Amino acid sequence: MLHQNFAYILEKKAFLHPDDIAIVEGNTLKSYSYKELCTISCKIAHALHDRGIGKGDRICCLTGNSAEYIEILTAAARIGAILCPLNYRLSPFEMLRIIDDAGPKTIIFDAEFSGAAKEILSSGRNLRALYFGEGEAKWAKRLEDAVAEHPDKGPSIAGDSEDPLLMLYTAGSTGKPKGMALKHSNLFFNSINWIIDVGITKNDYSLTVIPLFHIGGHMLWTLPHLIVGAKVLLQRRFDPKESLRLISQERVTNTYFIPAMAKMVIALPDWKEYDLGSVRFIGAGGEPVPEKVTRAFSEKGIPILNSYGLTETSDGTTSIRPQDSFGKPANCIGKPLTLTDVKIVDANDEEVDVGVEGEILHRGPSIVDNYWKRPEESSKAFRDGWLHTGDLAMRDSEGFIYFLGRKDDMIITGGENVYPSEVEGVILSHQKVADVAVIGIPDEKWGQTIKAIIASKAGMNMDEQEILEYVKGKLSGFKRPRIIEFVESLPKIGSGKLDRVEIKKRHGER
Repeated sequence: MLHQNFAYILEKKAFLHPDDIAIVEGNTLKSYSYKELCTISCKIAHALHDRGIGKGDRICCLTGNSAEYIEILTAAARIGAILCPLNYRLSPFEMLRIIDDAGPKTIIFDAEFSGAAKEILSSGRNLRALYFGEGEAKWAKRLEDAVAEHPDKGPSIAGDSEDPLLMLYTAGSTGKPKGMALKHSNLFFNSINWIIDVGITKNDYSLTVIPLFHIGGHMLWTLPHLIVGAKVLLQRRFDPKESLRLISQERVTNTYFIPAMAKMVIALPDWKEYDLGSVRFIGAGGEPVPEKVTRAFSEKGIPILNSYGLTETSDGTTSIRPQDSFGKPANCIGKPLTLTDVKIVDANDEEVDVGVEGEILHRGPSIVDNYWKRPEESSKAFRDGWLHTGDLAMRDSEGFIYFLGRKDDMIITGGENVYPSEVEGVILSHQKVADVAVIGIPDEKWGQTIKAIIASKAGMNMDEQEILEYVKGKLSGFKRPRIIEFVESLPKIGSGKLDRVEIKKRHGER
């Protein structure tokens, strides 16, 4: 069945309203109609097919938010391939861990990231390369040249609605990359959720500032708007002043911020001077939305729709609706989306009563049913038709859900997930370090910031700068500790493991 395939949807939109604008790039305001988007997508599909890429093959992509990314995604949809976008904030070493797990045949990159791409390609992996954008990468073929000789239509759509389209990676519980292969149907049904539950229409004009290497960049709200034939403005990278300028100038009707972004916006001295009268609502999520953020936007008549979701769920599973947005506490994540079931259970997977804390579970057509090549982790997380999240929540008598925290120790900083074990592993490899614990502590700007508590080996002295220099080449910027504290020893539990509860009690402040 093709009807949920995004190549089919784009082709249908190009037929129904070919001249309507689909994508506008924020840095140049260059626009692409649905017909133009479909035409280029078809050409890229031919070029990829000629390079031996077919159904089930993986393609890595290294780019900012751009029209080319949407063209590549829908080209992959047409030939049945799986697109794996790489987080450009990662180091090449970290990208290679993902590449080794995904096993792509080719990488397509923006010339802006040619340095990282060259390092990847020189690593000995058997990858073919295409690139686009300003600048030269003579060791790869330019995408525009590769598609120039190909026809505007076809090839025939090979991807089925139940085939994977998008491979996204998050850190696993061990800090190793963990892939989720999201099907066309997963993405389609969650798009329908957002269309229904926040009221996205063909008349909307949405600003995408969440990076397209995250599920949020796709679902909040790029793909839902393309499904209804609306218009999407792509901001290449988030900058609060530029976001305000684009919203005001382009008369944007909705956008989605992680709370760290929203806090940066309202921190600008002149933010209230921008005309935001066109905005119907702003989505937010990834961490609790501070009440000062919702209050600031409510003074302008703009509802903040706090939501909750995971990569495994194609992003959102719950959201506050516009009519319920004002006056809710920061951790209220609304009610389940229309096509998603949510329940809160105890340790025996029995549903708990109103007001009782428990683990939040999900099921529905937008939710994946396994992790890429991780059968053991899959069997633990996906049981009896439900995704077990490891997150804690409770429900009130009206059905509103309140996020309470995470069972695990994952840190969320600026919307990025960081697992302590990964950071600890790098620091522990330093020859002077005997033991280390990494925790998240509250941060006004980023939600959480990373703190490392380090015990050095006997007789060895070290300082903060030495650690910061050591991790610089091994961890991407958002994973590096911002605060370092040195101690003689770290508390342990009976088994010899770190006593993380006690560590947070002792060191959970700046």
